[in-house]
Amino acid sequence: MFPYQLDRIWNKLTYSGLGVAPIMVNSPEELINAVKETPGAIGYVENIKDEETVNVVQIEA
Repeated sequence: MFPYQLDRIWNKLTYSGLGVAPIMVNSPEELINAVKETPGAIGYVENIKDEETVNVVQIEA
């Protein structure tokens, strides 16, 4: 799927009231803070330091 197709789908869902677009952040630190502050949130980061306030699932390839 191309990025413009995904944008089109999110816009349709968001503006129809059926969905909420994901929150965009500028850094991994901002993402971790957003996950901490949002119940049920999920975020993906490449590396994470020891974080006691979030659950971390490590995936190795």
